[in-house]
Amino acid sequence: MDEIFLQRLSAVITELMCAGRTLRELGRVDDAIRCFEALAIGDATYETGAYAFELALCYEMKSDAVTSQKFAKIALRENPGLYSYSDEIKRILSSQ
Repeated sequence: MDEIFLQRLSAVITELMCAGRTLRELGRVDDAIRCFEALAIGDATYETGAYAFELALCYEMKSDAVTSQKFAKIALRENPGLYSYSDEIKRILSSQ
């Protein structure tokens, strides 16, 4: 692929990730979920766990513990080191 195309694609992905985080922080959780789901289309790793982590936080905000834990587990599967430095992952996995 063309190098310029890849740079532009990378910029779009970064912007969508930032938009999703901002939307989550503003309480627009459903919109944030749409951003992260769009980023994860066709990617079973959820970009090495980053999108899954963000989705776990979103579903936690929606009080959906089951779905939040599902994404937290995906995030840990793809990035096991996440558990050692993420209080959010620990909180999500310990919730009932």
